[in-house]
Amino acid sequence: MTKKQIVNLEIRDYVIRYTENRRDKTQVERMGEHYIPAGIIRGGVIEDREQFERVLKTCVKKWRLKRKTVRLIMPDSLVFIRREVLSLNIAKNEIRNHIQFHLGDTIHLPFDESVFETVYIQELEDGHEISLISTDRSIANQYTQTLNDLGMRVESIDISPLSFYRVLYSHSVVSNEDHLLLINYNVDQVTFSAFRFHTPIFLQEFDLDSSDQTIDQLGPTLSKEDFHEETVMDELEDLIIEVERVERFYQYMIQNYEQQFTQIAITGDHPYLEDIMVTLEERFETPVVTIQDEQVVGPKGMTVASRFHMVYGMALKGGL
Repeated sequence: MTKKQIVNLEIRDYVIRYTENRRDKTQVERMGEHYIPAGIIRGGVIEDREQFERVLKTCVKKWRLKRKTVRLIMPDSLVFIRREVLSLNIAKNEIRNHIQFHLGDTIHLPFDESVFETVYIQELEDGHEISLISTDRSIANQYTQTLNDLGMRVESIDISPLSFYRVLYSHSVVSNEDHLLLINYNVDQVTFSAFRFHTPIFLQEFDLDSSDQTIDQLGPTLSKEDFHEETVMDELEDLIIEVERVERFYQYMIQNYEQQFTQIAITGDHPYLEDIMVTLEERFETPVVTIQDEQVVGPKGMTVASRFHMVYGMALKGGL
C-alpha cells in the first residue's frame, strides 16, 4: 500500500510556498513558491475568491499537488495566542469545556466565530497555566474548502511560530529550559512570539510601512534592490523599541520580573534578514540565533533558503 503523499503549504498575502519532504522528514524533496498579485489576499483574508482559485490552480498544476494531503499554515494576522491562568478548582480535563462555556463572557477572543486549542503548560500555586490559541473558523474554512475543491485534502492547520520552533528544536537550538522570543521578519510584517516549555504563550504583529509599494510590484524573486536600505533600517530601530517592550511585558507576565528571555530567534523572508540579525546581535545581550540555509538540505543536496524554513517545519510535526 502506497503511503499518502503530504505537502506543507504556506499562504501569505503575496506568496504561496510549499515543501514536500522525504519520509524521514529531515530532507526537502521538492519545494516551490509562487507570488500572488496584490489585492487577492489582504491581512490573510481572501478578498477575491475567483482570482485566488486561479492562482491555486496554477500552483496545483505546476507542483503536481492534486490528490495530495496538505498541512496548512494559518496567516499570522488571523492567529491569536494568550497565556491564561485558570483556577485550580477546574479539573484539567474540563479546561476546554470551561473556556467554551465562558467565551464572550469572562473570556474574549477577537473573532466573531472562533476555533481554539488549549495547551496545558503546568500547574502553578495559584492555578493552571495554559496557552489559548485561536483563529477565525470561517476564514480557515475558506482556505480548506478551496483546497478541497481543487482536489487536495487538508489534514491539519498549524501556526507559523510553532512550525519554525520545530526547526529550532530539531537542530538542538532550543531546550525545555529556554525562554525564547521568536521574531518572524517578513517583507510585509513582523511577528513576535514567546515560548516557554516548547509552548507559544503570546503573539504580537506589526505591519511594515517600508513594504507598502514593494508588495504591489513583487516579481518572481525578492532582493535588496526592491527596498530602500535606509527606510528598512530606520523601521528596524522602531521595532527594536518594540522588542524591549515585549521583553518587559514577558518579565512582568512570568514570575514578576524575575525571568527574562534566554534566546532571541529570527527567521523570515526579508532580503535584509542577515543585516537585521547583525543589528539585533549588536543591540541585545541576549543571544540571537537562527537556522542557517545550509542546515536544511533540499533537492539534490541544495540548501534551503530561510524563507522556506517556516513551511519546512510543518513536516516536523510530531517531533515535540
